[in-house]
Amino acid sequence: MSIAACGGGSSARSTSSSDATVGLLVGDAPTDTLSSATLTITEFRLIRENLQLTQNLLAAPRTLDVLGLGNSAREALLDLSEVGSGRYIGIRASIDPDRVILRDLNGDPVAVTVTTQQAIAEFTSTRAADLFLSRDGFASVSLDIVLDQSLSSNGPGFDFELTIRAGHTTATPILDDFYGQVTAIDRPAKWFEVDIQDSRDPSGQFGTLRIEVDDSDQLFNFSGTEFGNSNAFLASLEINDFVEIEGALTRDGTFDANRCEIEGRNISQVRMEGRVQSVDLIGQTVDIVWEEIEKGFPIAQPVLAALGDPGVLTFSWDNQTKWLGNKAAGGRGAPEDLVPGKKVDVRVDADDFVAPMPFLARSMRVDLAGRYEGEVTDVAGRPNSVELTLDNSHPGVTSGRITGPVTVELDGDTVIFLDTGVEPWLEAAELRTGLRIQAAGKLTGSGAGATLRADRVEVQPGRLEGVVQSISETEPRFTIVVTDLDDPFGDPEPGATVDVILPSDGVIDVPTAANTIAGLRTVFNDLQVGQTLIVEVEGLSGGVSQVLGYEIDVEIEDPE
Repeated sequence: MSIAACGGGSSARSTSSSDATVGLLVGDAPTDTLSSATLTITEFRLIRENLQLTQNLLAAPRTLDVLGLGNSAREALLDLSEVGSGRYIGIRASIDPDRVILRDLNGDPVAVTVTTQQAIAEFTSTRAADLFLSRDGFASVSLDIVLDQSLSSNGPGFDFELTIRAGHTTATPILDDFYGQVTAIDRPAKWFEVDIQDSRDPSGQFGTLRIEVDDSDQLFNFSGTEFGNSNAFLASLEINDFVEIEGALTRDGTFDANRCEIEGRNISQVRMEGRVQSVDLIGQTVDIVWEEIEKGFPIAQPVLAALGDPGVLTFSWDNQTKWLGNKAAGGRGAPEDLVPGKKVDVRVDADDFVAPMPFLARSMRVDLAGRYEGEVTDVAGRPNSVELTLDNSHPGVTSGRITGPVTVELDGDTVIFLDTGVEPWLEAAELRTGLRIQAAGKLTGSGAGATLRADRVEVQPGRLEGVVQSISETEPRFTIVVTDLDDPFGDPEPGATVDVILPSDGVIDVPTAANTIAGLRTVFNDLQVGQTLIVEVEGLSGGVSQVLGYEIDVEIEDPE
């Protein structure tokens, strides 16, 4: 895609009556070679159908660990911004080339050279793909940083060529926790409003969001004490309070909270997130490969710099440390929850965040709902379970806690989806051996008998390229000769010639014709002498010599 011109200005905060509101989200397609990837996103623009660009929709640059988002299966809210109503076809994004920080699996810095700091991607969220914003409408727009495709080894480190995917939805994406400062409270209606804050730059203001709470939510004060109900929480809440919030962005642009915590008033703290490397329950210390500073960056940064910017930090606890349970299940936690590979949230008072380590923790929260990536190696238990062999780099494997396949338990509440632009939901019966998946849930047991109760399963699609040979006149299918097979489709894998079937929720991008099988047929029948029709297909095995193509890009190739 080439852009003809761009809009001016640095930030869109329009007040036009025809404006729509968009929630700007960022996520990550993870990689298993790093423990964290911190980027500073400087530009987020939408592309109109006439290829004009909006103004930069970010009020200020946002710095965050995008790999941590991928590992937690959440997206981060960058900004709430207003744009004119109309049709949009994609996103242009940029990063600061001098503020890319990569850390290896031991937490040590990795050399990186940014070769491309700007990228463009078309939307792939719906069959029509384009985003239509009506007057006073709302939509969530997602920018995924595709790390595996952005990174290439250059010997001592990596070259980084920014590669993105663009999506949009009116559904309810689950967001990573964020901070806001309370600006309004309606206790009878059970909502409050916050100005979204950046923990690294409290002076930035990234939109106002209405937060809805009810009695089913986890609602805490700064000491970790849970309120008995939402009325008690709202009674304690005050204007100008800072609140940490988790939940989902709804279709109308409000926020349905599932967890809120009032930050301590007049308490200066550092809050960090990372993954447990090792723990000494007797000595009451834990080593954490840190991923992100969620709060107190101005306090933490000079201390870490003086220590040589270590990738692994040591924290201690005593009988005054609060164990706040975990983000997924609530309730109280315990030191025994600290096992290698678990994500942990640590808060340290500013007076205790001083060299030398260990830093004394005021509170810890272990996220028991971890994320586990690997290959499906047995499906005999479908639809109730499959076996997952974890990657050798997973902390559970490297620590020796997991020594064999993990039984992934599935039920009617497990969300299973394919990681393409449309993210189609799958049935458990569609899981096949050979597929790579990322399962999120609570792990119990160890050794060769570990079991994961899965809340969601993200399936990596197979990818291939081929040349179209024929197209059915009556069915949404066509036949190709495979020229390149990149990622597994699951057993049975495609052979030299396969039938590609377009499911009802699949997307096909056809040049110069409608994005349908009929459009593909028209282009194929109109090929000139020497021309060929090339397709890139993402999907799953549909059986012997069959592929279900959920995302198909089509290109006409001229003779050399």
